[in-house]
Amino acid sequence: MRRIIYAGETFLTSPAIADALFAYAAALAPQGAARVTIPVADLQTGTVHDAEFVLGPASQLVSEETSESGIDFPDEEAIVRDLTERRQQLEPATISDDTKVEEFIDLDLPEEVR
Repeated sequence: MRRIIYAGETFLTSPAIADALFAYAAALAPQGAARVTIPVADLQTGTVHDAEFVLGPASQLVSEETSESGIDFPDEEAIVRDLTERRQQLEPATISDDTKVEEFIDLDLPEEVR
């Protein structure tokens, strides 16, 4: 599991969720702020509950590996996918070298001009 330290509090979550959260926070920093909810573990009770984070340019997040284990995070894949999609929406679109411009721009130009 990964320990996340945020606003003086400590939260435990899965490595995949922590990685996705940090990637999203890094992409979000120059953009503004957003709220995100992730599942975290309570080792005393063995339960998982949601924790809400407000991420932005001034957010200070720390993540570290822990030796704790044995807690499953329901919907982990869906949460990672959601955070990844949020991060990707913040990134500028890129065009690879082998992409044809007309795939992105619909121009009514004669074929010989393209």
